[in-house]
Amino acid sequence: MKEVITLQFGEQANYVGAHYWNLMQAATSDEAASAHPSGALSMDTLFCERDGGGGRGAQRYTPRALVFDQPGNYMAQGDPDAEEEKEQEAEKAEEASVQWNGQQVEVHRQTPHARQPPPLLHESTPRYWTDILEQSYGAQTVHGISGVEFGSSLGQMATFNEGRNVFTGMNAREDMLEGAFRNYAEACDQLQGFQALSDAQGGFAGFGMAFLECVRQEYPKSPIVLYNAQATRLQQIGVGGRVDVAVALASALEQDVSMSVPLFAPPRVAGLYGGGAWMAANVAQWSWSVVAGVQGLGDVVDCATRQRGFRVAETLLAPGLDVGAADDL
Repeated sequence: MKEVITLQFGEQANYVGAHYWNLMQAATSDEAASAHPSGALSMDTLFCERDGGGGRGAQRYTPRALVFDQPGNYMAQGDPDAEEEKEQEAEKAEEASVQWNGQQVEVHRQTPHARQPPPLLHESTPRYWTDILEQSYGAQTVHGISGVEFGSSLGQMATFNEGRNVFTGMNAREDMLEGAFRNYAEACDQLQGFQALSDAQGGFAGFGMAFLECVRQEYPKSPIVLYNAQATRLQQIGVGGRVDVAVALASALEQDVSMSVPLFAPPRVAGLYGGGAWMAANVAQWSWSVVAGVQGLGDVVDCATRQRGFRVAETLLAPGLDVGAADDL
């Protein structure tokens, strides 16, 4: 196996990520494999295989991903294994209460957060990106980040530099590559590289870039593909936002990111939800040959950057991507 670790930074990037994982789950499902046996994709490239809960010996897959966002942008997901274990513990408690000669044991079960149905592209944006995520993340995947204790705009991480400062403070307190990242990396049989989805501007652009700098120091020869997700057109954001986008791109090239792919969506599907769906299709097209085992991540980078002669790749270069007529954009 040649595994890829996915890193996601910020709200827009996580909307893209939610759509992307939904696409990958559908593409690697048993139904897809039976319908197209010759074109079946490998789950092991992007997903981790985990033991099923409840002692049933079942197996399930979760994305091999680390997700960073502000806690107010998502709802905590219930882990299927953990939920099943809780159900079994509750059943045991009920059985014990029947045999107990003393005071009756009371069992209280909390109703989980009800996930909203995915809206159509013309409808309002869902409240959280977790509302549209069909694939369950693992217990060590999602990490809430706040800049309050590091003095950044009341914790909002509004600028690229504020995000970098938050990461610097957190990394000084505890090595950010330890824990979940190290667990993922060491569990790989043959780690081939990293793909990162990041907000193109704002605090998480800086936070993500600082994280990737540490990854590059740890893995100097591994390919790192960075997708910068921009929710709105550059013409619609202020000067400060444009500066953030430019600084993020310059920082990516300076820190030797193997390939940077700016992601945008046409105005008719703009916004967190609709734009995220469009950009996720772009990311899926770039990673398709890697998941299919046709090319390695490094081969994709070499092919794209050799075409242009530098490390910024256009979405339109994604192999086989059909974006329609120019008038539709």
